[in-house]
Amino acid sequence: NLCSLILQHLRQLTNMKQIQCPSANLKVCRINIPADLLTPIAIRISNTDLSTIWQYELCMIVAVDERNGIGRNNELLCHLSGDLKNFKSLTSGCPVIMGRKTYESLPNGALPKRVNIVLSRDENYVLEDAITCESIEEVLGLRVVKNSQRVFVIGGESIYKAFFDHADKLYVTCIRHHFEDADTFFPEIDIDHWRINSVSDEFKADEKNDYPYFFAVYERIRGNVHYVEDEFNEI
Repeated sequence: NLCSLILQHLRQLTNMKQIQCPSANLKVCRINIPADLLTPIAIRISNTDLSTIWQYELCMIVAVDERNGIGRNNELLCHLSGDLKNFKSLTSGCPVIMGRKTYESLPNGALPKRVNIVLSRDENYVLEDAITCESIEEVLGLRVVKNSQRVFVIGGESIYKAFFDHADKLYVTCIRHHFEDADTFFPEIDIDHWRINSVSDEFKADEKNDYPYFFAVYERIRGNVHYVEDEFNEI
């Protein structure tokens, strides 16, 4: 675990082989680290592949209408202040994965306080404020992804489809409306592969939210993962 990793680096930096975790058999371990060693230890941990310690959770976050519509003309279907606040709360501090069109639709460029990862087949597509990748395998192999506890896929349609069978959890905002002109859609959520973890109360429409909505969280039923080929068209 991470506690053991810190102890390992502390021993190496101090040559104090006798250093042990005072609560090795407990879930919580407190270690008093000398102030002058905090930075060296942090540097060593940042250069370590933490995927050997924990497995990150790949999540999807999306707002869908009553027929799984998610957008039209490369824009969101409607304005929901509550959904935007929920999105910010869940994704802040986590890497976010998106396609080129989704990135270019962001009004102020890369989302702040998050590592932005943009997927595109164009090998010449380079961004100053985001990491660019050409394949799903490249994205999932990034150290910033493997060393995170949660990673979010945020769209668009083809990116959701490409990562769908890799996802562990779905955070879905369910809009109580059907948009006839929706032109992009979220994959169908098969109840044989997903179970509902939680459902919120319904929030009414008001001056900040165009339509009623509620939140639902789905978890994958383990043993039902089927990986598909790398296909996406947000290029």
